[in-house]
Amino acid sequence: MVYTISAEQQRFFEEKRYLILRDIFDPKEITNLQHWAQEVHDLPRASETPWMPYEEINASGKRVLFNNVLRGDKLLGILGQLAREPMLLFKEKSEL
Repeated sequence: MVYTISAEQQRFFEEKRYLILRDIFDPKEITNLQHWAQEVHDLPRASETPWMPYEEINASGKRVLFNNVLRGDKLLGILGQLAREPMLLFKEKSEL
C-alpha cells in the first residue's frame, strides 16, 4: 500500500527538515513485522550459517534488527516524495 504525503506534511518537512509519521503501518503489517523480527532473532548464530542478521544496540542497550522494512517500497516511497526524487538505501559491506 502506498502512503501519500500531504501538501501540509511536505511543507512542514521542507521548513523543519523532519517529519513524524505515526500511521504508515497498518495493524496487520505491524504484526507481520513483529513475527518476522522474532523469527530472524531466533535463528541460530554460528560462523557456518548462511545468514547474518544485522543488529544494532538501541538507547536501552537492546539489540534491534534492521532489514527490508527500512528498504521496502513504503518507506522508500515516502522518502522519495519528501526528497522529490527516487530514493535508494543501501549498506555497504566490505570484506576484511
